[in-house]
Formats: sequence, structure tokens, C-alpha cells
Amino acid sequence: MPPEYECKLPVTSKQREAIGTVAVEWSYLESVVDAAIWTLADLWREDIGLAITAHLPLPPRLDILLTLFRLQHEADERIEQLERLCKRIRVLSGRRNEIVHSRWVEGIHPSLPR
Repeated sequence: MPPEYECKLPVTSKQREAIGTVAVEWSYLESVVDAAIWTLADLWREDIGLAITAHLPLPPRLDILLTLFRLQHEADERIEQLERLCKRIRVLSGRRNEIVHSRWVEGIHPSLPR
């Protein structure tokens, strides 16, 4: 029988809700990026679009989005706006990862040295 692991969760329910909100809202943002890629690439079957984008981290998806937009809108003033938006998303991506993937528990597994 494995040793018991004692774990404390030192965050409040409001903090847990906020962490969950960040995760869910980020998932929504990723789905918007995916849908924009599929639209610009004329991929109207969601299953094919998902097969292409599902396993890509967000930064390459943003690169794909920018490339496709530039291809279709060469002299469009919105390119700079999209570039700024993608840059901001990249910065927020690091913040999102800190929030969602932080170690929010305290405790030591009994088999680890104390």
C-alpha cells in the first residue's frame, strides 16, 4: 500500500474559481484563434481543422494566423493591429501558464526526504 500523501490547499474558493475562469477563458481564446485559422485557410470541416491545430501550442498557431492573414490581406492596415494583438496574447500566455500551472498545494509526500 502506498504511503499517504498529506495535501493542503491554501487557496480560497474565490481563488480556485478565478484560476478556473482563467483556464476556461483561455480555452475560449484558443478556440477563436483556431476558428480564425480554419476560416482563413478555407477549412470548413471542423474535424479537419482540429486535426491540424489541436496539437500545436498557441505560439505556432498565432504564427499561422498571422501568415494566413498577410497572404490574404497584403496591404491591409489591420495587419499591424493583428500583430500587436498576437504579441499581447504571447505575453498573456506566460501569465496564464503561471496561474493555471502553479503549485497551489502545500505538502510533502512521505517518501521524500524532509
